[in-house]
Amino acid sequence: MKSIEALIQEFTTHLVHVVEFQDNMQEQLTEMQDTILDIQSQINDDFEPQELKCPYCGDLVPNWLIEDNINEIECPNCHKTIVIDFDDSIEM
Repeated sequence: MKSIEALIQEFTTHLVHVVEFQDNMQEQLTEMQDTILDIQSQINDDFEPQELKCPYCGDLVPNWLIEDNINEIECPNCHKTIVIDFDDSIEM
C-alpha cells in the first residue's frame, strides 16, 4: 500500500511541475503574441500608400490600382503604361 501511495505522490509532484511549466509557456506565448501585435501595428501605422502621378498626363492614379505584385499599370486618364519601380521611382 505504501508503494502505491509513493507512486501517487511522485505522480502528483510531476503533474504539478507540468502544470507550472504549461503556465510558464502560456505566459511566454502571450508575451510573444503581444509583441507580434505591436510590430504589426507599427508596420500598419508606418505604411501609407504614396500617391502616384502619371508621368505622361500628370493625373493622379488611384491607390487601389497599385498592387505590390504588379510592376505595370495603365493610367486611367491617358491609358499609357506606367512601369512602377518599388524603390520609389517611376519609369516611362
